[in-house]
Amino acid sequence: MPVNVLIIEDDPTARVTLERLLAGAGFVVRSAGTLGEGNQKLEALEGHAAVILDLNLPDGNGVEILKRIRAENRPVKVLVATADTDSPVLREVEGLRPDALLTKPLDVRKLVGLLDPAAENPGRAE
Repeated sequence: MPVNVLIIEDDPTARVTLERLLAGAGFVVRSAGTLGEGNQKLEALEGHAAVILDLNLPDGNGVEILKRIRAENRPVKVLVATADTDSPVLREVEGLRPDALLTKPLDVRKLVGLLDPAAENPGRAE
């Protein structure tokens, strides 16, 4: 069963590159460039699903989507992707226990491995 992936990333080049790479690896990919768009597209995720989440979005902070997923107990893997290495927001994100916390630039091979539904709890990855 294919994994449905929602990429929430405001950088169009990074977003399109991830879309192409993940689609080429067999994932069903949707994407959003804003917090609002990401919240709307989150509703369409079904089956084995994952979100690749940027924190700094033009209309808010991606941590809001992580909070929503956790509050609703949604069966969605959340992989937070950020260039930030130390901030109060990053500590808040860690407290919400994302399935992985990835530092940009992303290692695509590692990312694909983390999206594999057989990987139960990948934990923190850098």
